[in-house]
Amino acid sequence: MSVTVDARDGEAPVITSLTVTVPDDAPDDVRRRGVNSGVMRRIESRLGGLLEQVDGTGRFAKWRQQAEADAQRAVAALIGRQPRGDDDYYRDLLRASRALVRAREDEPLNVLSERLGIPKGTAKSRLAKARDLDTIRMDELRKARAAGARKRLAQSGDDE
Repeated sequence: MSVTVDARDGEAPVITSLTVTVPDDAPDDVRRRGVNSGVMRRIESRLGGLLEQVDGTGRFAKWRQQAEADAQRAVAALIGRQPRGDDDYYRDLLRASRALVRAREDEPLNVLSERLGIPKGTAKSRLAKARDLDTIRMDELRKARAAGARKRLAQSGDDE
């Protein structure tokens, strides 16, 4: 892995390039999997530590603490809830998963499974459903926005 960080005076450091490769001497199963989301989460965590060292202002550390607190609150809001026909549950589950990723949790699925007291496979299938529902909601929102834009365009044509 090679990383280029640009840290200008008075500004937070920014990663300007990142190259990730699987080494030639890696075991066959690792080479087959390649660079997957789990690898990227671990890299992100290590890069976070690098940025903390380069930053020097403490802004990054404060951001990270806030992200961790947000993730803890999001997961806590799910404890004891069941998904039975509750779209809000799935929306909150996806929000918690994304908060864990933002907080640089290496294994967000394991954290959700453990804290919610459900098997990892169940957490995984619930997250898949949450993502499907989110995709449907986003598609409906895009369609509604497009219909609204078409309507405004038609109305502006009527004004002429």
